[in-house]
Amino acid sequence: MKRSQKAGLVLAAALASTFGLVAPAHASTTSNGCTVTPIKPYHNGDFSDSGIKRIAWEIDVTCVSGVEIEIEQHRWEADSGLSADDYLGDSVLNSSFLGGAGSITRTVTTNLSDTDDFTDMYEEVFQRVRFRVTSGPVTSAWTSWETGPTRSIHV
Repeated sequence: MKRSQKAGLVLAAALASTFGLVAPAHASTTSNGCTVTPIKPYHNGDFSDSGIKRIAWEIDVTCVSGVEIEIEQHRWEADSGLSADDYLGDSVLNSSFLGGAGSITRTVTTNLSDTDDFTDMYEEVFQRVRFRVTSGPVTSAWTSWETGPTRSIHV
């Protein structure tokens, strides 16, 4: 490769990262014809009857035609230092792509937990997901856990 070509590639990479043209920092897992991406949780603008923020936990799912997918989701609050992360709950989500390939977003909505003491007014929430795919009579093994990005939300 010529020196001018290398310089052009370096410039293109620099411009792409400067203008946000690089791929998002989401982690995805692909297995047996499906790709699953845990999305950063967010306050969806709603509140419970008692005034607690409602949190949307989204998972993007894309699968080939002719499969069904079972997703296991665990919701967490991150703690730093020697403290263990706080387990907030779990869900099992099933989706069918027997009628054709496609992409969907699955959403679980929960109340924001307040797991920290009164000096910490933020919850750092994230999710872990894994899945298995069924095609006809065959079901795959569970994938490894995929950890999504963390969001800090004021309680």
